[in-house]
Amino acid sequence: MKFPKNTWYAAAWSEDIQRNLFPRRICGEPLLFFREEGGAVRAISDLCPHRFVPLSRGRLVGDSVECGYHGLKFNGLGQCTLNPHGDGKIPSKAKVRRFAVEERNGLVWVWMGEAEEADPSAIVAFPHLNDSAVRTLSGCTAMAANYQLAVDNILDPSHAIFLHANFHRTSKEEEFLQAKYDVTSDSNSLRSYRWVPNAEGPIHFMRYFDDPKTPVDHWIDVRWWIPSIMLVDIGVTRVGESVEQGIRTYGLHILTPETESTCHYIYAHGRNFRQEDPQADANIREWQRVALNEQDKPMVEDQQRHLGSRDLMSLDPILLQADVAAVRARRVLASRIKEVGEYHAVVS
Repeated sequence: MKFPKNTWYAAAWSEDIQRNLFPRRICGEPLLFFREEGGAVRAISDLCPHRFVPLSRGRLVGDSVECGYHGLKFNGLGQCTLNPHGDGKIPSKAKVRRFAVEERNGLVWVWMGEAEEADPSAIVAFPHLNDSAVRTLSGCTAMAANYQLAVDNILDPSHAIFLHANFHRTSKEEEFLQAKYDVTSDSNSLRSYRWVPNAEGPIHFMRYFDDPKTPVDHWIDVRWWIPSIMLVDIGVTRVGESVEQGIRTYGLHILTPETESTCHYIYAHGRNFRQEDPQADANIREWQRVALNEQDKPMVEDQQRHLGSRDLMSLDPILLQADVAAVRARRVLASRIKEVGEYHAVVS
């Protein structure tokens, strides 16, 4: 499975992990998350070393997980704290692997490498998630597709004109499709920036203008970080005005690999306008429900079904100008995997 080792992966939103057992497979590895009484989130292998059943079938007792099969208890450091059988002696092999965990901006991140080697400074920060001037609505869904296919989809905004026509299409679609854009990258990230001046804006932005036919300057700024973390800054402003004067949304898209052909789609959409407007909230939720879950998701999942076990690039696909960012991101990721190696799960 081609997942880079020694890398931070977003596991879930903080609010999803409380005083409960939260199993989640990442990079093929079965993990178990839980929050201790003191508030810290822990992650251990979801695999009891006794009969190799999921610890998530047990229960949380204090700060330990009790296996639901034979009652062995393990704490957040992976140490066995109780053997209820016989003389109570704890076998030397009675331990599970622990994973380093950090919480940042309302997200729980897990280091898929040796916990002692975790580098918290490498976690990508998203301060807008805690900015009172930005109204954010979040969610998560399961996607039956390889995480790289889902990344390709977000890094190519041109698909929105067709797949999300009810939100994005205009009578002058060529203004966007033919606009020049710049793609820059380094060993860890990529940026794709498209500027469309004096154009007809997307429907879901122009609904907030008194005259929806008002000419605007339109932009889409996409940032990508290894392995599959993306922030899409998109908005419009009246012609000639600065970007800061415009209305914009911040779409956070994190595709955390579950297996070779499935991923966890963690997303959030923030906006800098009408923070207290219930209708604006409803519009964002409609975008998430329709565009992400009813348009993007089935399209990419069908793509995965047709590809099967074949890698997209091995089929020598036609490449369009819109594919520059996605292809370059794949190259950057491949270089990182070659450098640090692939993560191999204990149980696939």
